[in-house]
Amino acid sequence: MTRVTLQILQNYSDERNPCIIISHGKHKFLFNMGEPFLRYYKQHNVKLVTNMNIFFTRNTFDCMNGIQNLITSMYGSDASFGTKIFGPKNLVKIFDKFRCPYTRFVSYSFYDLSTNEKIVGVNDITASRKLKYGKPQEFNQHYYVEKWNEFIKQNLNEKLITDPASIVDAHNRVIKGQEQITLDYIAFDDQKCLAYQINLPPVKGKLDKEKLDKFKIPKNQMKNLMQNGEVQLETGETVKLDDVKSEDKRGNSVLLFDCQKESILDEAISNNKILYAPSQDNQLILVVHMAPQEVVSLPKYKEFLSKFEANVQHIFISPGFQEVIQDNHYDIINVPYRHQKVVSKLYEDFSEHFLNISTVQSQFIKQQDNKQDNQLLTLNQLFPDIKNLQLSKRNFEFTVSGSNNDYIPLDAVVSNELNKTIVYNQNYLNLVNELKQNSLNAQQNMEAQKKQIDDKRFDPEIILLGTTCALPSKYRNNSSILVKNEKNDTSIMLDAGDGTYFQLLGIYGNKKIDEELLKIKIILISHFHADHYMGFQEVIWRRQEVQRKRGIKYSDDPIYIVLPWDMATWVDALRHMEGDILFNEVYIQSYNNDDFSEYATHGFKKLEFDCQKAQYNTYEEDKAIIRNKRIGEILTSNAERLNQNIEGLKLKLKEVGYSSLKMIPVIHCQQAYGYVLEADDPYQTKISYTGDTRPCKKFIEAANNSSLIIHESTYQHDEVDLAEKALHSTVTEAIDVALQSLSKNILLTHISKRHKLLKIHEEGQTKEFIDFAQNNTVMAYDFLRFRLSNFYELVPITKAVGYIYKKN
Repeated sequence: MTRVTLQILQNYSDERNPCIIISHGKHKFLFNMGEPFLRYYKQHNVKLVTNMNIFFTRNTFDCMNGIQNLITSMYGSDASFGTKIFGPKNLVKIFDKFRCPYTRFVSYSFYDLSTNEKIVGVNDITASRKLKYGKPQEFNQHYYVEKWNEFIKQNLNEKLITDPASIVDAHNRVIKGQEQITLDYIAFDDQKCLAYQINLPPVKGKLDKEKLDKFKIPKNQMKNLMQNGEVQLETGETVKLDDVKSEDKRGNSVLLFDCQKESILDEAISNNKILYAPSQDNQLILVVHMAPQEVVSLPKYKEFLSKFEANVQHIFISPGFQEVIQDNHYDIINVPYRHQKVVSKLYEDFSEHFLNISTVQSQFIKQQDNKQDNQLLTLNQLFPDIKNLQLSKRNFEFTVSGSNNDYIPLDAVVSNELNKTIVYNQNYLNLVNELKQNSLNAQQNMEAQKKQIDDKRFDPEIILLGTTCALPSKYRNNSSILVKNEKNDTSIMLDAGDGTYFQLLGIYGNKKIDEELLKIKIILISHFHADHYMGFQEVIWRRQEVQRKRGIKYSDDPIYIVLPWDMATWVDALRHMEGDILFNEVYIQSYNNDDFSEYATHGFKKLEFDCQKAQYNTYEEDKAIIRNKRIGEILTSNAERLNQNIEGLKLKLKEVGYSSLKMIPVIHCQQAYGYVLEADDPYQTKISYTGDTRPCKKFIEAANNSSLIIHESTYQHDEVDLAEKALHSTVTEAIDVALQSLSKNILLTHISKRHKLLKIHEEGQTKEFIDFAQNNTVMAYDFLRFRLSNFYELVPITKAVGYIYKKN
């Protein structure tokens, strides 16, 4: 039989529901998909293929945060075709809402295992484009689930349709592959939570040479024996096939058990579908427990474990146990730690601008020491009489069939990065010393300005959580910036791309992360592209968990999410997921008093601003009108609450230290905005953030005289054509915007993965441009942190980091 393996992709010690992959030849079964999946799957040697099957145990954020980013990012690739997504009750309804703004969902199919509802997919990109652009009105009118399946059936050949029901049998079991691997689901909590039992087929016995010799079966009779199951010898004796082969073996089974609360445990103990004892065809060899420490510690859990055979192995994904707390996960977060550690040593007499690795490590140790003894339980202490217990670590692989059932822990690919020795030559040391001396000279020139930094001046700490564009990489995460006002212990977040929470975790560690989450009061989303918003739900969900744990009422400490109108249907979908998620949304256009009625009637055209020149085809215009009808319904039905949110945001801005928030339409996709924050201080401190854009006149005017402008610079100087096509900016254009707006400093972010280092092109530039580029311009790196008042220190430090990146 083909080798079958189970792999647990756990990237962080407090990741509750990491992706679990069962691989069988070319077939893959993926279970749950947390937010870190897209960033790290390559580092776990996972290859995404066609015809994948994805299963969710619950329709909750910790299980599903990674799937939307995967769908939107992998559109058109092999991984998007033929993929079927299965889950518990309401799965189809939830994804029908998520589909509203995204036609990239058409490649994927969805199946509700509780109700048998489905959404079929289109497994050919040419076919989907012909429908979208060849029949735009019909396509958009039939895009939602109540009309979609019949529309696709009538317009496409059966071979071009992915029907998830095609691999579900009459007993609602999923069956896959020629070897008939079956997957049974077991429902708990009113069909809202599913356990999955994966069953391999029995292993047929092989012909036994000794038994064949005993019966002396002639070679010319072997074919009859194999075809008919028996053969009659010349002696008149009948020999059956079972007489001359070894015994059949039961097929191995694996149980994936998601138990987040005691009531599910009660149901499981009395459930007769779980393979507690071997059946005629299968035997359970492994149980993966996805359960928090407080549930595993219940006396009932021992009763549950005792129901299984003694030789069954158990893997626990259970944040909170001693072994997990001791597991320092900071080294997997990404490679920049290694570079920044070196540079921090070379610049130890400067302010701390990068994460102190030893500090993070001590945070884990201190947290462990501060816990009560009764909370420092290990699995062996809880269950001394039960064998084969393991806590999941970074990346485990278990061989389910095909060889010995060995439990093989695999170290994460990047876990040894910090142990590597970085050798830097004398030229690099000379460069560092020169940069340091220039900065010390600048520091002397800054003394007069530093004297002006008094208690009244707004001097926030700015922390870069993500600095790349599109997909995350091992060097950079998706866009997010934290602006902290330590005078009143509050923060504002600028964008929240995929993985933002885990970047925060990397900086603050388990001990401090809760406090920092509570400090975040406002999140500003610039536009509806996944690399700018897909991480905000993890942040607010984790923040909400902290409030519940501490008994804080949400109404006493709300969080405001500012975002454009076209995200309304997506926000509506979030609210239909299991597990209440609380946030006060404020729509930019409503805050700006724009008129939605014209927008809803005319789609894109009435939303065009002076700085936007993009042309849209009939399909997009028609889709906008249909989508806007749904947006209008959401805005109308929630009008009173949304108006209250606007007034609440205005009060919250003053509370966190800002006198003004401006939202400026910029040149990117429709409804893309930049933000200008003005502090409530006598010095008119101003921070301006572009989001994604081409150089934009309206933004330049609004950002006039900024203390810091944070500008996207996706492309190099000589990539203007690419920048114009993608509606992004080059590094030269970004610096020009800073000069035109009379800004004091510029931070260049949103850097393409094709560039480890942006080169500032000075040839043919004015002296003003060159001076500004050399002294007031900094390239962003993940985990860079600074105060507005010591921005000048960043110039030599980031150049030193950039050199290491370039030579990596």
